[in-house]
Amino acid sequence: MEKTRCCVCHEFFAPDETEWLGGRSFCKRHHELALSATELHWSRAGLAETALLAAFIGVVSLAFGSNPLPTSTATGLLLALIPAAIFMVFVYRQDRVEPEPIYVVAGVFVFAALLGHAVANPFADWLLARDGWQYEHELTAWIGSIGVRGTLAALFAYLAVRYSVYLTDEFDEPVDGVIYATAAMLGLATATNLGFIAQHDGVLPVAGATAMASTTLAHVAAGVVLGYGLGRVRFDPQRGQRWLALSFAAAAILHGALHELVVLAGTSRGTFEPLLGFGVAITLAAAVLASSHYITVRFARRSLEEGDIAFS
Repeated sequence: MEKTRCCVCHEFFAPDETEWLGGRSFCKRHHELALSATELHWSRAGLAETALLAAFIGVVSLAFGSNPLPTSTATGLLLALIPAAIFMVFVYRQDRVEPEPIYVVAGVFVFAALLGHAVANPFADWLLARDGWQYEHELTAWIGSIGVRGTLAALFAYLAVRYSVYLTDEFDEPVDGVIYATAAMLGLATATNLGFIAQHDGVLPVAGATAMASTTLAHVAAGVVLGYGLGRVRFDPQRGQRWLALSFAAAAILHGALHELVVLAGTSRGTFEPLLGFGVAITLAAAVLASSHYITVRFARRSLEEGDIAFS
């Protein structure tokens, strides 16, 4: 009896132990995972992560009380990594068919963090600090957030993926674009949050934790959108170029817009109201995570149905 190889685990199975989907053969176990990847699950829609994000802000507030956050490198790194870890777990478990090697995902995260710390953030600070133009008018605030910070975040996340894992066999299905682009964005967010802690002497716990959570949230949203374009162009270079361009622009706009929305909602009569920012951050977190799950599921469904996968 001729056996068929599973396209994920590469083991050979008898015909009655094999299922087909999108022109590819799966063993029963991986077929179930593939079907699961194409269905919406509230357990993977970000509700737990939203609660953890709220807990992070609450714990930081209680831990430091009315004292300013310490600006030491160790404390700053710990506080910056916690929101990233919450979102990394969420993003990583979206890929149900063939989860990416954790060391590869971590490598993209670290590479992007180094790019953000060494190039992207200093360059953005230099551009935005020139004569303080960003704060001269409400419109320039949006231009600075979208045109400078949002665009640079999208650019360096793209570079971190395009010139690392994109060139390897680990990038073997379109949904991997979402996984790796979001990991890169989380690396950039961590570098930004670490710089925020180090540079802002006297920032209060609620304000600081809310700012870090919001920064991470904006990067996650942008990473999902950018990753969609990267996944499309990787497996359809001709038509995917248009999707990549649109995704890049949308990621930059979304990144900057989310940042400004949190700032505007949390600002009252010229002063920052942390609780308002807290509420907006949590609401946006739930919306972004649920939307991210929906986009990832639809992307996985399309990839499997069309056989647009190249398992290694």
